[in-house]
Formats: sequence, structure tokens, C-alpha cells
Amino acid sequence: MARSEIIEKLSAFLSQHNPLKEECHIVYFMVEIRKILDHENSSSKYPLLKFYSDWTVRIKKDHISPEMEKIMDDIY
Repeated sequence: MARSEIIEKLSAFLSQHNPLKEECHIVYFMVEIRKILDHENSSSKYPLLKFYSDWTVRIKKDHISPEMEKIMDDIY
């Protein structure tokens, strides 16, 4: 799916679900944000978004990237 199509879908979704109140809405939002990041190859530009979008859909973290390590260090 093209980046512009993802943005259009996400915009329509947010116009109907704002604020995000249910877990399924948040998961959908984060997955779509991650798709946009992947299209732009900008995951390293927005490491916090990448971190939370990964965390949203995965129950276990097997690989910790340098960006993730920095975020976790900042939290601690």
C-alpha cells in the first residue's frame, strides 16, 4: 500500500475515533504509524515512535536496537 493511501485511511479513521478510547483503536493507529515510518525509512529519525509501535504489537522483545537501549536508559 502506498504511503498516501495509508495517510488517507489513517486520517479517515482519526476523524471517526478521536480521541482514541479503545485498545483496538490504539493498536490500529500504531500499526499504521509504523507503516508510514517504514515507507519513509525514518524509523531511526523517530526512535520513540518505532519503539512504541513495536511494543504495541509484540509481546516479547528479542532484539534491542541502540535506539531502544537509549530510550530504556533514559526511562531508568
